Amino acid sequence: MKKIFTMAVLAASTLCGFAQNSVIYKAETLMGENKSAEALTLLQSSFDNPKTTKFNEIYNMAGRCAAQLFNPELMKAAQNQPLDTATFINRLGQMYDYYSKSYMAEHTPNEKGKMPKAKFDADNTRMLLGCQDYFFYAGVFLNQNGDKVGAREMFGKHLNLPNNPALAGVKDSLLQAKAESYATTAYYMTILSYEQKKWQEVLETVDGGFALPQQKRDLYLMKLQAIMETTHDTTAYVNCLKQAITDVEDNIGFMESLISVYYNNNDVAGAEATAADIIAKRPDSKSAWYMKGCVDLNLKRDYPAAREAFEKCLGYDANFLEANANMAYAYMNEVVTKRQDGVYKYAGKTTKVIGQKAVDQYNKEIAEIKGYYEKALPFMEKVRQLAPDRSKMWASALQQIYFNLGRKAEANQMDEIMSRSAHQ
Repeated sequence: MKKIFTMAVLAASTLCGFAQNSVIYKAETLMGENKSAEALTLLQSSFDNPKTTKFNEIYNMAGRCAAQLFNPELMKAAQNQPLDTATFINRLGQMYDYYSKSYMAEHTPNEKGKMPKAKFDADNTRMLLGCQDYFFYAGVFLNQNGDKVGAREMFGKHLNLPNNPALAGVKDSLLQAKAESYATTAYYMTILSYEQKKWQEVLETVDGGFALPQQKRDLYLMKLQAIMETTHDTTAYVNCLKQAITDVEDNIGFMESLISVYYNNNDVAGAEATAADIIAKRPDSKSAWYMKGCVDLNLKRDYPAAREAFEKCLGYDANFLEANANMAYAYMNEVVTKRQDGVYKYAGKTTKVIGQKAVDQYNKEIAEIKGYYEKALPFMEKVRQLAPDRSKMWASALQQIYFNLGRKAEANQMDEIMSRSAHQ
């Protein structure tokens, strides 16, 4: 009697398990009848049932149902037809969730420590890999619809997909094959966060976009602002500027910002060390020599050294606008500094020069001063030639040069240009 009772209990238990797992066969039938939504509802009813055992198969089938419901919206997107974005995203999320759970069910030991047979590994991995680009598309769709928060979330799912445990075996190759795609996604996420002034989120994604050479300048600008809006960490700000200068060809703005930091902190030694480091890394770069010239000109006030640096810079690019301008200022500022330091005994004085020796000295000083302005002139005229519409960059300087060279008509012309510019 005892034996019969035990067999009856086992039979009842088996029947219960069979009853719960039979949803697989019912769902299969519904899917064959093109009733994927009903099949998915049936499968979902078994998720929380304690009698369900075949979770790997049930979740895999649920993923297949979600995929069938997802495909019509995907086809619309592929054909540039209007689609239901909410359905696209909802079904995509279900696919990803169910295939992930199917994988986990096959790689989680039971209460006895036994690992289930990995029956659906290949299918789960393949479908999860397919979700990757779909998350990117979802981000694009939401962004187009004005849902910036949702767009960033979808881009984040795309970026985080290689971390799914089911893809551990292909993660490295995936990251390599999709490097540009991930960088693009990080760039989009950074822009979305920047537009919403979510500065911490900017810092979380910005570095991932630097693999895109054409976007580096914008990314560094966003990172710099995020640093100052969050941590206010001057060291991090300076290090970011240094990296940008080394990493970006169009880096004049970054250099000037870095020099401003050193100037405001009166950190001549730091500026000099940074300039030397940049030259050591990029000795054939016009920007490296421009940086050194700016440090020598504005912080060290070593005008001959500045001119030497700008000369090397212009040797790489004779039409380098800012280098031409600063070469002119390296001559002009030396004259101003000498006057302020009292180097000239007679030039610029209001008192009358008396005596031949004094007159000779005066004439010598005037000739020296004119020599500086004569050397500055071609560089500032080059600036005018290169940027005729940017009169604020050259008109005042040319007025000063022409005046000191006794070219009054041209000096007056610069006055007129500055007056017109002030009223525009």
